[in-house]
Amino acid sequence: NAPVQAALPVGLPRDREQRLEAWENYQYLRPQIAPIYDASELPEALLFAILAKETGGKVHAYSHAGAAGPLQFMPRTAMRYGLRTVDGFDSRLDPVASTRANAAYIQRLLQGASAKRQAPREPKPVPAPVPAPAPNQIQLQFK
Repeated sequence: NAPVQAALPVGLPRDREQRLEAWENYQYLRPQIAPIYDASELPEALLFAILAKETGGKVHAYSHAGAAGPLQFMPRTAMRYGLRTVDGFDSRLDPVASTRANAAYIQRLLQGASAKRQAPREPKPVPAPVPAPAPNQIQLQFK
């Protein structure tokens, strides 16, 4: 694949240190979070890719936009998937809880995409043509 081959020398060296650090951080979390993706029938590579891109595998990461945790949940999305602040602890920072929420979120996205692909398309209604007025019904008024 020519585009991929052309991108490799650019992307790999630039992000190499960050990816290596993300891989090392992921190894500490992997025994706890990889089984969640496995049970959800999602590829572990997807989990690592999201984790590496979002936070580099750092658990206590915050974005300037308000996202938090290793998988960067925004507050409203976090609440929708059961991540709350309990006794002063933001559960978005819990790698296990946020991975469960992330797996549910990804499955919901995939189910929506699958339903869109499988849903039979109904033909769009064709609007009825507007009848043209008969020539004797046209009244032009000029001032």
